[in-house]
Amino acid sequence: MSDQIESAMWKAGYDAVARALKIILKDYLELWAKKQNDYGAENIAVTREQGLTTRSIDKTMRLKRHYIDGIEMQAESIDNAWVDLAGHGLIGMVFSRGQWPKMELEDILKDAHKKMVLGIAQKYGWQVTIDGGADE
Repeated sequence: MSDQIESAMWKAGYDAVARALKIILKDYLELWAKKQNDYGAENIAVTREQGLTTRSIDKTMRLKRHYIDGIEMQAESIDNAWVDLAGHGLIGMVFSRGQWPKMELEDILKDAHKKMVLGIAQKYGWQVTIDGGADE
């Protein structure tokens, strides 16, 4: 096979993979937005890189058990495991670049407590004052 033909075949394959990656990344961003809604930013902000590493190890072990040990996955699809692993890698890059919002567990718990108190007060029609001001 000539170098020109091989080069053209590689280029066609590269373009197809690039299109597939663009679709996958678009799908991942949509999934990420839904997961952020479900989990909240605090989920990752508290455990940070250590939590991402642990989650990545979990996904890697699931993939290892499937591909190397031959165990069929029961609780999630192969695609789901790959998407989560890739997502953890992308989020890890955001952390390593210092672009993930910093949140301290103490602040998150205070905010959660405040929201819980205000929610209960609203449910029962109580007037509540928090932090020296009127309820929000």
